[in-house]
Amino acid sequence: MKKMITILMVLLVTTMAFAAYTPASAPTASTVDITTSNNGVLAHKITEGAVSNNSTWNSEAAITEAIPVSIGSTAEQSVAYYSVRTNTKKTVAVTVTADALHTGTDYYIPYTLTVGAETGNFGAYVASSTAPTTTPSITLDTGSINTFTHGMRFLSQEIKVQFSEDYTQSALEGDYTSTITFAITATN
Repeated sequence: MKKMITILMVLLVTTMAFAAYTPASAPTASTVDITTSNNGVLAHKITEGAVSNNSTWNSEAAITEAIPVSIGSTAEQSVAYYSVRTNTKKTVAVTVTADALHTGTDYYIPYTLTVGAETGNFGAYVASSTAPTTTPSITLDTGSINTFTHGMRFLSQEIKVQFSEDYTQSALEGDYTSTITFAITATN
């Protein structure tokens, strides 16, 4: 009997030593969720050069000084670039308005303004002391930044002015200014 008890004890110890532990229910997976958000960007500025990516956006400073043009030239004159940067999922629209070159309220010189492929006549009348009765506007083609297939998108349109004649021969003496306004909106 002692031999039998000894054999049973050896079998019991051997079975315990070589048997793998199996919990009642083994875990299958462990998870954690992470979240983040990205704020929408809709920015625009007048720049000296064209903007096509974040690097050129950051390197092209906004122009804040008046840009001189020659009223003696009838050739198209490049002034600057209108540049937009956005990652919004909204539809972006840009409307451009301007007034004729003027010396206060004394005298007006009309010109043609081109932004990208869009053109408008600002002060479409002969140079005179008569103020324009309407303020025209042009709408830019923003289709390239309204396709939401990727994140940050850029639009850069060259701004050009052109005079119909050499106004040094007909304009009144003085300093002339014109303000070109770019109004940007985003809608759902």
